[in-house]
Amino acid sequence: NVLAIVPGRSGYVALGILIGLLMYQKLGAKGILPAAACVGLIGLVTYHNSERFHNRINEVVKEIKEYRNSSKSRSSVDLRLEFYENGLQIARSSPLMGSGIGSFAMKYRELMEQKGQLITENPHNEYVMLLVQNGIIGVGLFLCFFWVSWLTTRQLTGIDQALGQAVLAVYLLVCMVNSLMLDTTEGCLFGYLVGLTLAGGVAGIKVTQEENLLKSIPNSQPEEESAREAA
Repeated sequence: NVLAIVPGRSGYVALGILIGLLMYQKLGAKGILPAAACVGLIGLVTYHNSERFHNRINEVVKEIKEYRNSSKSRSSVDLRLEFYENGLQIARSSPLMGSGIGSFAMKYRELMEQKGQLITENPHNEYVMLLVQNGIIGVGLFLCFFWVSWLTTRQLTGIDQALGQAVLAVYLLVCMVNSLMLDTTEGCLFGYLVGLTLAGGVAGIKVTQEENLLKSIPNSQPEEESAREAA
């Protein structure tokens, strides 16, 4: 349904990520090549059988090739590339600490007054947004959050681990083509899903640890009694 019906290309990216993650969860590092082959095969079959998917992929290729062609109307991919380029130009003025939280719109407007291009408050790239506002430090902290969360999911089991890793993987990579944390729906959904999976999983870990501790207590009693008798 995602490939045949959904027009959003971010959904295509998310599906590919989830297929790769599933292979990694089942096969480990050995699943990387099968995942790539599986994604490629699904993409190829869908490209030749779904008109919507076929057209959307062709649009991306065409728009990238025609980037900077001022004689044509602006497309979504064309504008995104422009936003990324301008955002990186702004970030060069304060690469370490950034220009401050909430400053992207103001800084972008100032630059566009000089260049005469389209003004935006959303660069459609979470990393560009963070780099402009919070600098390299902000991007680093953002990635550290994902890394710590991923390490936490490795202690989980079952659906908690699978869902937690799926959410983290999708958001980490799709943030490269969309400002998911800036969007109200996607940002709130991320907080809800991560909180739900990690909190439930960590609680389960504590329960298991307590159960193991209780099981170990009776085993220590005979040893204590033997020591007393020997004394």
